[in-house]
Amino acid sequence: MFLIGVCVGDESVYGSVAQPAIETMCSHDAIVLELRSQNSIHEAYNVVLAKARELDGLEGVIFLHQDLEIRDVNFLRKLRQQFLDPTVAVVGAIGAVGVQSLSWWLGEIRGSIQETRGLLNFPSSISDVEMVDGCCFALSPWSVEHLAFDSERYIGFHGYDADICFAARAAGKRVVVETFELTHQTKGGFGDYSEFCRNNEVFRSKWILDNAEDGRPRGALRVEIGGGKICRPGWLNLDHVHGEGTLRRRAEVGRWPFESGTVHSLFASHVLEHIPAGDERIHVMNEAWRVLVPSGSFEIRVPLFPEAAAVADPTHLSFWMPQSFDYFTGRSKESADYGIKVWEMASMVVVDGWELRVVLIRPREPDSLPVPARYWGSERFMMDEVLR
Repeated sequence: MFLIGVCVGDESVYGSVAQPAIETMCSHDAIVLELRSQNSIHEAYNVVLAKARELDGLEGVIFLHQDLEIRDVNFLRKLRQQFLDPTVAVVGAIGAVGVQSLSWWLGEIRGSIQETRGLLNFPSSISDVEMVDGCCFALSPWSVEHLAFDSERYIGFHGYDADICFAARAAGKRVVVETFELTHQTKGGFGDYSEFCRNNEVFRSKWILDNAEDGRPRGALRVEIGGGKICRPGWLNLDHVHGEGTLRRRAEVGRWPFESGTVHSLFASHVLEHIPAGDERIHVMNEAWRVLVPSGSFEIRVPLFPEAAAVADPTHLSFWMPQSFDYFTGRSKESADYGIKVWEMASMVVVDGWELRVVLIRPREPDSLPVPARYWGSERFMMDEVLR
């Protein structure tokens, strides 16, 4: 017996897309739990898990969006086959490895799904991934018993899929993409972008930045630029005063002491405003791009111009605003003239009205399949939402 959990926010969409296939499955060893008037998908999905724990003979729990149509007549059979392996905790249709943020599609995508905007079909249709997309995924009986959605740290409707997958992998279990016939009739976009960015910070703090047991390859390099006396534990400190050995250097001068494509994550908190605008700024950004692995992340925190925190400090040598990053993400044509390496924008948010926080991702290699960012949200951030 499978339990299907679905949050219903639009009765017409649910009734025309997801419900018909659910009703068919419910006549074949599945029951459905519909949740309405929910403020948090994390809380709602925990209600589904609580119900699942009461059922005898549970084979797994399926979570799907109201705009997801299951067309695969062998859907349940494929899940049963996957869950015969006790190491498999989560199964979905499409996901990625090299995930550095909730913008998981900037990693190496695997799996396939039919969308209203086209077929997304990537290599290794059945393979292990770090996470699967939450439009449709299933948890094994082990996952139902041992995992829960983090409703304390996350709010709203973003990050539930990434967090539960990373929790499963941290417990030594596997996350797998399987070949399903599905149609996701999504409108695209982020919904509440400010909420997305807020939850992205929670996710990165929990699983990417601070968690040494996040299941990533041992020895993966993480570097803080200008970490001073309080560099993140376990991170290398590229700092001209407190760095050790070859790391005791200024970031804006010369080649950094890392081979190209060897650093997993970079972090710079209130450092870049102390680096002069112009060639020095471009050099730091290009060196960061060079040393990162494809899909590696660079998190930047700077004071937001023209707030007082940005302009009052006499040691600040450059100023940053959301539009500054247009030059580093290819949104401004001038970047081609300045020799700037182009990044992908994962998230951008203003905290407390004065601190700009941005997560950039080094794109995958040019000879790999293109990132379908245009599918997942043609405009990855809207300035009015960033500054709201």
